[in-house]
Amino acid sequence: MALSQICLECPDGKKQGQALEWLELAAALGHPIAKSVVYRVSKALGCYEEGRSAILSYLVESAEAGIRIAMEDLMDVDSERGEAVLRALKEKRHSQCKL
Repeated sequence: MALSQICLECPDGKKQGQALEWLELAAALGHPIAKSVVYRVSKALGCYEEGRSAILSYLVESAEAGIRIAMEDLMDVDSERGEAVLRALKEKRHSQCKL
């Protein structure tokens, strides 16, 4: 995650694509923040369509974990799936409140 940020900020010839590669690696290794922001970074760099399947799965995982930014993005990308995840989260919280 830190390496991807360095690649985005460093003007010494590092490419933005390298940042996305590091971010995708962090997401693949389970980093929760990387999973939740990889969609926005890939979209900003114009690379979303190339890795759409994996990126969408990270977005769903993050939304299911209750990460708000991921839920917002999922609603934009796939509102039907976003609504399903939101309903599941509400049901889970409702059942926890009953205990």
